Amino acid sequence: MSYEYKEAYRNDLNRIERGISATAVKVQEEWKMRQYCFAYANFKALMPEIVEGRRGEDVFVEMLKIRPRTPLDHKYLEKIEEITFSGDYERIVQQRGGPFIFCSYHLGSYRKIVSLLASRGYDFTLIVDQGVYDNQRAESEGLVKAINERYGVCSDFQVLNAENFGAAMTMVKHLQEGKSLVAYIDGNRGTGGTPKAESQVLKIGFMNQEIYVRQGLAHISYVTGIPIVPVISYRKTPDNITLHFYPQILPKAGESRRAYCLQTTEKLYGYLETNLKQYPLQWEGWLYIHKYLDTKPLVLKKEATPTPVKTGKRQLEFNRERYGLYHFGQEWHLFDSDTYQTFIIPETVFRWFEQVMKGGLESAVSESPFGKAWRAQLQAQQILI
Repeated sequence: MSYEYKEAYRNDLNRIERGISATAVKVQEEWKMRQYCFAYANFKALMPEIVEGRRGEDVFVEMLKIRPRTPLDHKYLEKIEEITFSGDYERIVQQRGGPFIFCSYHLGSYRKIVSLLASRGYDFTLIVDQGVYDNQRAESEGLVKAINERYGVCSDFQVLNAENFGAAMTMVKHLQEGKSLVAYIDGNRGTGGTPKAESQVLKIGFMNQEIYVRQGLAHISYVTGIPIVPVISYRKTPDNITLHFYPQILPKAGESRRAYCLQTTEKLYGYLETNLKQYPLQWEGWLYIHKYLDTKPLVLKKEATPTPVKTGKRQLEFNRERYGLYHFGQEWHLFDSDTYQTFIIPETVFRWFEQVMKGGLESAVSESPFGKAWRAQLQAQQILI
């Protein structure tokens, strides 16, 4: 591998990491970011062990520092030759079977499946949501074109917006034409955007909670008879990219559509759960999994749990382990990370909470906007502890 590539990659990585470090300082000093508040709540709800005994801000920043490698791995074609393969790679990719529905996840260097298939001359369609289609389609098409030239192949590649009407029929058509599909199941998008109708979604267990997920990929596999191939990426070290290919999934003879969709979707998320236990901070899903989480049990559990009374402190403090603050749009928010409930508050209250947050109740230079009678209620809600 050329020295020029290594040096250019490192320079790009350092440049991006400098920007992340500036964000990290803001999070660690102020932690008043909407993105951080929800990610921290997701850590606690789904995988509390990764923040146990650690500051949530530090875990969040560690995750942010891992993320810039993914787009860079996608940008530099040389990275294709550094991938480690495991599982059913030889039988599925090297022997050029298919078509397949490659189901991947936003873990590790998750974009490398696109580079890999293009370098092997696969004809395939990448399924993305509206935002990725608008912002990354041209980049992905340019990348595959460059790979075709570099490796002397002719990969027929398209990017399909999964939120367009008729996207599912287009996917079926491409499969029938012999093209494979690549989709990221944990992005949880599909025709019409975020699922709303019960007929569109399944409710499954995931990391000790329940989430609502789309069943589209499993449904397409069922009606076309095309197998799903789960593919997951992870980094054993920052520079070691592994792509693991799980065994194909196909409906059994006589199996109902609903049974196949449910069992397949549970299996696909089970693979993600297994890998998260080893590489938790390599998952981008921490930033958005709350959109699909069933939070009602969390609210009911908290309402049924007696509020502990803490003693021994010389002064009351803002409960940073449970509550967060963020400014979003023209509104000021108090966020309960135990229940995902958000309370819109006046800016004066927000600023007073900031003062308490920095040094305890006695450090708040301005008089409480709540009045003295509110202190007991703030303690009862565990905002002050």
